[in-house]
Amino acid sequence: MTFLGKPTMALAFGLFFLCAVTCAHFDQIATAPLGLAADWAHGGFLVAGGLISSRNWAKGSPYQIAAWAATASLFLGSVLGNFEEWRAQPLEGGTAGLVSMSQGTYLLIVFVLLVVALGGLAASIRAWSAVRDRS
Repeated sequence: MTFLGKPTMALAFGLFFLCAVTCAHFDQIATAPLGLAADWAHGGFLVAGGLISSRNWAKGSPYQIAAWAATASLFLGSVLGNFEEWRAQPLEGGTAGLVSMSQGTYLLIVFVLLVVALGGLAASIRAWSAVRDRS
């Protein structure tokens, strides 16, 4: 099993994502917490998928695969939306809150997270297929 396909990676990435979302949108927690619900759900789904698949890989891996797929979908939507914002105003704007950065930097970070999520998805599918083929 490759590094990104391991349950501990899904667990660690999910916890990292929960922390990153909370820090990046800290100002919205009190004013509009429902706006963060989807991000928190995806992070929780990855944590749960990692925990379930670490207990029993053969039965839990579909949960991990689904969590990686959902997270990759979330990041793809974010990359496309942030790309449109960056293209419209490449020298202005950016993120606010506890962590403040330019729109281009934020777009690059979200793109890297998308690549990691796609890598986790592909590695988890390969590992699940290998286990399934042995059975």
